[in-house]
Amino acid sequence: MTECSRPGGRIYGGGKCYDRSVFAGKRAMCSVTIGGPPPIYSGCGLNGPISEILFPSTTECSIFVGFTVIEPFLVHAPARISDGERQRWLDRYRECVLSLANAPTITHPKLADFDDAHVLKSV
Repeated sequence: MTECSRPGGRIYGGGKCYDRSVFAGKRAMCSVTIGGPPPIYSGCGLNGPISEILFPSTTECSIFVGFTVIEPFLVHAPARISDGERQRWLDRYRECVLSLANAPTITHPKLADFDDAHVLKSV
């Protein structure tokens, strides 16, 4: 179970949420090291898809306060890789951070796309 703490009042509330929040237009990315190899975190893997595991704490909370969420940067089983491979991952991370402005994002509809019952107007 994941808990997300959101500072009410200044960050959200009073109509400030999602694309109307103070962080609207800003980007956020989660960077995570994961203990196991990729197959364990797939749709058929023991732990299930990593995207579903991360969604509540990274994507949902970030979108709620207005961030455009960048696809997460994931490194699987870093304790089991060589120093050379670790350096390659660090280089990839550096490149990722340097290109955040052009990084792929996780799409989410705008508040205007929902009706008064908070259901998408057209699916």
